Amino acid sequence: MCDGGGAAFFPTNALERSYRDAQGARYHPLQEGQQKDFSSRIVLDMEV
Repeated sequence: MCDGGGAAFFPTNALERSYRDAQGARYHPLQEGQQKDFSSRIVLDMEV
């Protein structure tokens, strides 16, 4: 059973955590310049 409060944001299931982290990008995007740099590195298969 999951407690309320902050503990609810730290489930131990790795798949659930990955999903939550991916969804967080919708609400906490990078600034425009940083996003362009990050996206470019992904496309060019460079270290991020």
